[in-house]
Amino acid sequence: MSKLYIFSAAAVTASLWIIGMGQASAAVPQTTAVPQTAEVAPAHEIAQAFSMPAGLTAVGSGLATAPADVAVIYLNYYSNYYPQPSENPNTPPPLPPAATAADIKPVIDALVAAGAIAGDVEANPDPNAAGSFRVRVKFDKPTQAKVQALVAAANTAASKNNKFSTGGAQVGYFTNNCPALETEARRLAMADARSRSSALATTAGVDLGRLTSVTESATFGYYGGTSCPSATDPQGLQDPYAMQGVDLLSPSVVRVNSSVSVTYEMK
Repeated sequence: MSKLYIFSAAAVTASLWIIGMGQASAAVPQTTAVPQTAEVAPAHEIAQAFSMPAGLTAVGSGLATAPADVAVIYLNYYSNYYPQPSENPNTPPPLPPAATAADIKPVIDALVAAGAIAGDVEANPDPNAAGSFRVRVKFDKPTQAKVQALVAAANTAASKNNKFSTGGAQVGYFTNNCPALETEARRLAMADARSRSSALATTAGVDLGRLTSVTESATFGYYGGTSCPSATDPQGLQDPYAMQGVDLLSPSVVRVNSSVSVTYEMK
């Protein structure tokens, strides 16, 4: 009949205590909570039962890119308003006058003349800066040259009468095919992790066994994040703080990163 081994913290503790007592164990009352039909496994077998196989862990990264299908540009213009100081030092200076439709129209006209579609240009007063306004331009099949041409045309129109100064521009690129980019980024990350694992195993003088775990981590940064900027995501298209903004000199491409941690058994 095969033996029934009971792996319990109480049994292990009791076994070690009795061994340590030596001959004094004879004075210990011979009582046990283990049924007479069971036998406590030896300590070395308990250790083997709870030990985990040795593993090797490495992290890999992958970056997938594709030409952007859609671009969104945000332009900010601030009022060049310098009020005269009040004679009373306790009186705050007056706020600059709000930007009017007449102030904004030349910028919209310049963008349309440079190739933007009128219906895809929005301009509104900036609620965070008195007297200023913000312009949003959306267009398909962007190129680096077109982005720069649109920004230059808008800035020239806005500063023509010296009433406004440019507050910088932010551009975000979006794709119509996020699943393909995400799959490619993960494939590249897995290949990188496998390569690093092999190199680490060679250095350690061991062989790789089977793959036991894979974990993907979120990544963020200038060259793209884990989340793919989808052209069908309304928040990404409408919220300047939600999009992956890049420099105007950057190529008009979408970048998607993947970072994975893999663990292999060692042989």
